[in-house]
Amino acid sequence: FTQKKIRMISLNKVECQDPVGLLKNVMLLVTTISLPALHMSDWNIDSDTFSQFISALSVQNPTYIKSLSFANSKSGTSGLIALTELISKCTNLVEIEADGFEPTEAEPFLELWRTISKHKAILSCDNPSEDLKALGLSKLLFTNDDKVVFQNIEEKSELSTPGKRDAFILYQVNKKERLTTSSEIFRKCAFFKYLEGENDFATKEF
Repeated sequence: FTQKKIRMISLNKVECQDPVGLLKNVMLLVTTISLPALHMSDWNIDSDTFSQFISALSVQNPTYIKSLSFANSKSGTSGLIALTELISKCTNLVEIEADGFEPTEAEPFLELWRTISKHKAILSCDNPSEDLKALGLSKLLFTNDDKVVFQNIEEKSELSTPGKRDAFILYQVNKKERLTTSSEIFRKCAFFKYLEGENDFATKEF
């Protein structure tokens, strides 16, 4: 691999004839260069294969990972269990997107979001509205402890997006600050106030 300074790989809506081979190459790249951000949403592969990939990541000492997205993976309860283990190993994880696993059991789902809620480094995450719906769960019926868990989830900042990260860099340019080119951008974006609909950010700021 020649691109040693890659900070993020975004592979979304992937369909391929050899998903196992592709995932092996993704794993090799992630571990070889200690990739800080991996976004793999809406993959159209079987749930067992994707769950095994997530499990394999957790044994690679993934403390360098800052941002993960596995939205709409449809990898079920086994995927949630694997992701819970991975998150516990990612001690420097700043943001996680994890709705859309389509679990069939409530307890592994709740355990994942308990783990996210109490994780000391996570500042940004999505809200698992689709998986709550799939399980037929209502937050109103949760135990008091789990109500606190989801209150904590809702109080975390929104995930960074390409638009938000671009806007943050433009903000730094405007303020004549040193530009953030490292994976630290995920943490800084968690504290950066930005409305995604403001597509004319540059016009307003310059």
